Amino acid sequence: MLFACSGSSEGTGEDMTLRVAVTAPGLPFLQLYIADEQGFFEDEGLDVSFVNVDGSAASTAAIQSGSADITVTLPEGEIVARSAGTNTKIIGATVKKNLYKMFVSPSVSSLDDLAGQKIAMLTEGNGTDIQARRLLDLEGAGAANSTFVATGALPNRLAALKQGEVAGTLLFPPFDVIAESEGLTPLFSLSEVSVDYPNEVVSTTEKVMEEKPEALRAFMAALVRATAFIEEEFDEAVRIGAEVTSTDADIVRASLQNMLDEDAFAEDGAVAVEGLQGVIASMEDYGNFTDLPPATDLYDDSFLPN
Repeated sequence: MLFACSGSSEGTGEDMTLRVAVTAPGLPFLQLYIADEQGFFEDEGLDVSFVNVDGSAASTAAIQSGSADITVTLPEGEIVARSAGTNTKIIGATVKKNLYKMFVSPSVSSLDDLAGQKIAMLTEGNGTDIQARRLLDLEGAGAANSTFVATGALPNRLAALKQGEVAGTLLFPPFDVIAESEGLTPLFSLSEVSVDYPNEVVSTTEKVMEEKPEALRAFMAALVRATAFIEEEFDEAVRIGAEVTSTDADIVRASLQNMLDEDAFAEDGAVAVEGLQGVIASMEDYGNFTDLPPATDLYDDSFLPN
């Protein structure tokens, strides 16, 4: 566990502690670390601790098992969990646009060139798998003509691409800027084919929603405040981002500026229902999933700040 902030709900007597499952620190969920360091969680009366897990699937498993109360993760895992009968729910987002870009080795000049090549992903059925397959079907020679290899989290995928083990992979900030600085090519931005894709969603369980509604509202309020901080206190946001990701400040600065320029952050913490429904459709088409729940069953916006 990492950082903690103390607080309680004096008016209701509600337990205001929240355990947040976190994967390797990344800029799409920088708001978590800003809210912690700047005292926004504490201001909202929260006692927050971070629980380290390995990847988005593990973060979803953590809230299902009760070892964590809430997480920020890719939407695909929450959709699968809900369809399997769990009580997971999406209550917000930190990023409202697709940040992934397809990076390729120097020998690749078009998506068609990825035919017969290996593509790195996190795990089969994960968002990095589904989105890459969809991209190749829409804009390339077809996903069936490439081989998809599970190499793990972002640092592993970037390393596999640099070492020539794969010809392409999806990366998001700050790994996109790192990849460009090392001579790798961003061939395609997935925002061009995924409208209003909620890149990182805030997920919890119905049990936590019932037991800690005020804590969840306070959590979302702190994240929204942290999102505003990124633009209003940009230099400080860069410093925090560089520290938590162990990345050069210039790379973090470029990544965050790109995200601001693209209006990628969810300023109000909300999820576009149409975008979430698009994710579900992609999973049914490219992930061999059936009977997935509709977006309206997955998403509850009642915990967002007014």
